[in-house]
Amino acid sequence: MSRALKDKDDVIPETKKKIKECAEEMGYVVNASASLLRSGESRLIALLVDNLASPENARFVDEATACAEAVGYSIILFRTNGREENEKKAILSALSRRTDGVLVRSKKPSEDNLKLLRNAEIPLVFVGGETGADSSVEIDYIRGGFLAAEHLIMNGHDKILVVGTNENSYAMANMCDGIKSAFMYGNRIIDDSMIKYVSDDPRRQAEEIDEILNRIAGFSAVICSDDIMALQVIYLLKKRGLAVPEDVSVIGFGNVQQRILTYPLLTTVEETGEKESVASVELLLDKINGKESENRIIPVKLVKRESTSARR
Repeated sequence: MSRALKDKDDVIPETKKKIKECAEEMGYVVNASASLLRSGESRLIALLVDNLASPENARFVDEATACAEAVGYSIILFRTNGREENEKKAILSALSRRTDGVLVRSKKPSEDNLKLLRNAEIPLVFVGGETGADSSVEIDYIRGGFLAAEHLIMNGHDKILVVGTNENSYAMANMCDGIKSAFMYGNRIIDDSMIKYVSDDPRRQAEEIDEILNRIAGFSAVICSDDIMALQVIYLLKKRGLAVPEDVSVIGFGNVQQRILTYPLLTTVEETGEKESVASVELLLDKINGKESENRIIPVKLVKRESTSARR
């Protein structure tokens, strides 16, 4: 009976259907605790994120949850707000629930919390962060930064403002390295004073970006670390009477244009092939099942649209 309810392939389909119908009529519910004691598997994955205000984090959670559920796993979500004490509580809670693995999509945990995770000897994957010897999945932000800057430089832009979140972010650091490489390739140098950081909370970003635009002058293009930020930059530029791309070109990351329409249509850098969320869950499942798997770097491409043009 239990094998039929678990949808095992070695049960005849007709028999499986009858058992499920009978169980439903009787109001039978599988006892997860008993299943855990028998199998040693909870079929639970812990996911740690800094916040859910970020549209990219929200999308990641949604896609990762769908991927896990498709193979019979459930996601337990922990929001840490980037705080070490919240991070520790989340890790201890995940371990107490005997989750089968942990996904970390946040800034690199503190050394104490990293030690806590590693000592637990639980399958572990870091998403988009510097991890040392741990398994990881990350978008190729170095290549993305290079493509964005190269596109602008080839269109005559030499004073480019870069706006991103979290100065200590591994992804942001990689993006800036890619941008600097593009400048060096074109025998140019980007002034570090043109690289600015804002909160990763979109509710605070607009005010902070507004302050940056008030202080910095003379730029002809802006590269943002995500599309939502880029759309806020376009809005604030328009409030100043500046047209995009006639006066200022703007590039984002993430290709939000796939899900919403904006004007002008946003030039952006997007993942190609496998999604970061899906790759993260698949890598963790490989580790849970004892399979050898390599760290994954998600390739990117530049999607040229209406928000960039030649410098005028």
